[in-house]
Amino acid sequence: MMVAPTVHLSPNRSRKVFRLLFLCLAAWIHTSLFASGEWKADLKTVRAKAAKGDVYYQGLLGIHLKHGGPEMIIDLVESERWSAKAAEKNGAFGLCNLASLEMRKRNYEKGRFLYDEAHLHSNLLRLARAGDAVAIFCLGLIELESPPRNIPKAIRHLEKSGSKGFAPAQAILGMLKLNGIGIPRDRGAGIKWLQTAARSESAYGQFHLGMAYSIGEGVAFNQPLSMQLIRKAADQGLASAQLTLGMKYSNGEGVDQDYAEAANWFQKASNQGSGEATFQLRRCLTMLKNQPQAKPTPEKEEPAVGVTLIKPNPVEPETTPKPDPTPTPEVTSPDENTKILLQQARHLLLVEKKISPAKKILSKLATKGIPEAQRLLGIAHYRSLDYKEAQEWLLKAAEKNDPQAQRYLGMIYFLGQGIEKDYAKAHTWLSKASAQGDQEATRYREILEKFYQE
Repeated sequence: MMVAPTVHLSPNRSRKVFRLLFLCLAAWIHTSLFASGEWKADLKTVRAKAAKGDVYYQGLLGIHLKHGGPEMIIDLVESERWSAKAAEKNGAFGLCNLASLEMRKRNYEKGRFLYDEAHLHSNLLRLARAGDAVAIFCLGLIELESPPRNIPKAIRHLEKSGSKGFAPAQAILGMLKLNGIGIPRDRGAGIKWLQTAARSESAYGQFHLGMAYSIGEGVAFNQPLSMQLIRKAADQGLASAQLTLGMKYSNGEGVDQDYAEAANWFQKASNQGSGEATFQLRRCLTMLKNQPQAKPTPEKEEPAVGVTLIKPNPVEPETTPKPDPTPTPEVTSPDENTKILLQQARHLLLVEKKISPAKKILSKLATKGIPEAQRLLGIAHYRSLDYKEAQEWLLKAAEKNDPQAQRYLGMIYFLGQGIEKDYAKAHTWLSKASAQGDQEATRYREILEKFYQE
């Protein structure tokens, strides 16, 4: 009968073995605690623990500062600073957030390197296996942003993180599903995720939900609610929301036109590095300079007209040359009728979702060459999934520099709806619309550039 040999460990080796076991146990307890919901700690706790050097909370604070949230204003400079502190100690969240920030700045090589470091040399996988929602979110970002991209796998990670209540995951998931990025479009699911994120005061969730309401995408067209949501996101410091709000004030879309307020929001977005906001700010300031010159003119002329009207001379108004040009710029009765018909068609199409009656009105107007009618008819065909007809009418309006038609045409090429996908053509049309201030086009173009880099 054989007896197993007795193994005697030296005191030094015993201490090493026990120390290793202790470290493993500590790591297991640490990850288990975080998996139970430590990432849900309130902002005060997160800041306090980050200030004391806790790598987990330093990285978490960096993510919060990038995405915003309850009582949290977006600050990308501070986000990078705290993430760098965590990354110095191989903190998973710090490395991932730094990678995402580098991707945002188009430093793709550095971004990929940092994502690789997070995946290979940090505790990211261990935290994710333990069920940490933020770690799972980070895995989703890696699949989403770091080539080779795997969007279906990213969606699975984001769904898991979002279902645990992590708002940034919910917001990105909603945006992807609503727009059909790398997956079949699911407007209903996209809106639900965005609504959930918005309720958690996610700036990204509020912004994308607001944009959906602004064009009736997956929800009923609701301009006041759109403005409310976009303003909330802008107040939290989201540059894209600030830029969009500036465009709305500049164009008088859903609000009274106000170049001063527009310039205010453009300036805020420009301060965060938005080149588009800087361009729009210059344009807006030019309009603002010209505005005061236009205001005093009628105020000085009105009393003069009032005085001549008191004189009992009926010939004066007829021979005065000034009244003659006034009727000329005003729309004639057929054009007024056209405006009313367009308004009715727009309401039927975008608000009541009654596509057939909208098409009947728009078909007559579109054949007259009216760009807005051609664009709306294209949208009507687009919404009834008749992409070939949609493309034909949108192209007519797009060639007349209608920015919304250019945007829809770009989307058709981007998503390959009824035609083969053509990212080059999509980028061309989206860029044309974006140059005219169409913020939806700017958003789609950024998505195109971000997810389809060669």
